[in-house]
Amino acid sequence: MSRYPDGLDLRRPQSRGMQRVAIAGIGTTKFSRSSGLSELQLAVQAITNAMQDAGLDLGSIDGIVRFTADSNKESTLVNALGLPDLRFFAEVGYGGMAAAGSIAVARAAVASGQARCVVCFRAMNGRSGLRFGRGERTLRAEDDQIAYADGERTFGSALTGPYGLLSPSQLMGMWAHRYAHTFAISHEKLTRTLAEVAIVQREYSHRNENAVLGQKPLSLDDYMSSRMIASPLRLNDFCIEIDGGVAIIVTAMDLARDASRKPVEILAANQALKPQGDTPALYSDSIERHAPSAARDIFAVAGIEPADINVAALYDATSVMVPMLLEDLGFCSRGEAADFILSGETKIDGMLPTNTHGGMLSEGYLHGMNNALEVVRQIRGEAANQVAGARLGLFSVGYGSVLLGAV
Repeated sequence: MSRYPDGLDLRRPQSRGMQRVAIAGIGTTKFSRSSGLSELQLAVQAITNAMQDAGLDLGSIDGIVRFTADSNKESTLVNALGLPDLRFFAEVGYGGMAAAGSIAVARAAVASGQARCVVCFRAMNGRSGLRFGRGERTLRAEDDQIAYADGERTFGSALTGPYGLLSPSQLMGMWAHRYAHTFAISHEKLTRTLAEVAIVQREYSHRNENAVLGQKPLSLDDYMSSRMIASPLRLNDFCIEIDGGVAIIVTAMDLARDASRKPVEILAANQALKPQGDTPALYSDSIERHAPSAARDIFAVAGIEPADINVAALYDATSVMVPMLLEDLGFCSRGEAADFILSGETKIDGMLPTNTHGGMLSEGYLHGMNNALEVVRQIRGEAANQVAGARLGLFSVGYGSVLLGAV
C-alpha cells in the first residue's frame, strides 16, 4: 500500500508544518566604481547595516547563504562578524541565478527549523576588481603573450569559444536577435523597446541616491548615439559594473515581527535549471525564453496570479532580459512585451512598475541581489519611487524568483 495520499503531487512543494518566513532587514554599502575596500570589508559592512536595519544583534545570525562566486567564505564571515554559533550554511552557484536561489535556500532553512536568522549577501569589487562582463576572464593564459579559449570557461564550450564567443554581451545579443526573429519584431521596434527599458530605468534612478548613474540623464538621442557592443545591443543596454555589497536578513516570522522594521513575508521562492544550463540557452530550441517552466510555477505555489503583482524587479544584466521575462512570467502574452513596454506599463503609473530603483542598468550590477532589495522597500512603503498601495512584489532572475508580500 502506498504511504502517500491519493492524488498527492510529489513534484509540488508541500508546505504543511512549515513556519512562515519573512525578510526582517536589508543593507547595502555605498555603490561606486572603486570602493577602496576589500570584498570582505564590503560583506561585513552590508551585513552589519542589514542587521541594524532589522534592529537585531549580529549574534542573532545562525545561518549564512553565499554565492559560489563570492570570494568570502562562511568561516571567514563567522570570524569577522564574531558569530557565536552558526547552525546552517550553504552556497548557490550559477552567477545571477544565485540571487533568487540564495533567498530560496535561506527560506527553506528557516521554514524547516534549521535556523532562525539567515543572512544572504553578495559583495564584489565588480569594477575595480574582477569584471564579469569582460571576455578575457574566460581565457586561459599560456604565458604573458598568449591566451587561448579552450572551451572550458567560455560560453558554448569548445564549439564556440575558440571562435570568439567569449562574453555575456555576445550571448545576449544572440538572444535579442532570436527573440525578434521568433515574434517577427522589426529591428526598429526592437530598438525602440530596448531604448525604452533603458530610459525608463534611468529616470527611476534619478531619485535613487545609491544609483551609480543616477545623476546622468539618458535621452533617446543619447541611447541611439551610444556605441554598438553586441548587435543589436548598445552600450546603454548593459548593466553598469560596480563595487559594492548588499545583504538580506531572512528570519522566522515571530522574530521578524519583533524586529524594528516592517516585516516582508516571503510567500514563495524557487530556483530551477534546464538542459544546457551551463551554456545558458545557447543550444536550446527556444533561446527566446529566459525562464524555464519550473521557475514559472511560483505563482501557482503561492496561489496568486501575475495580475495580482503590484511591482516587479526583473534581472536586467541587459535590457533585452526585461521583455523576455515579462512574457515568460505571464505579465503579457508571448511576443507582446514590446507593446507592453512602449505603452508605458513598466512606468510608475503603469500596470507593472518595473525596476523602480533603476535596476542593474542604472543602479549597478551586483549579480541581481540589489534588485531584490527594491521589492522589499516597495512593500515596506519606503522606495524612492514608491508604488502606491504596493502589497505584492516579484523579484525574478528568470531561473528563480521570490514572491514578497505585506504582513
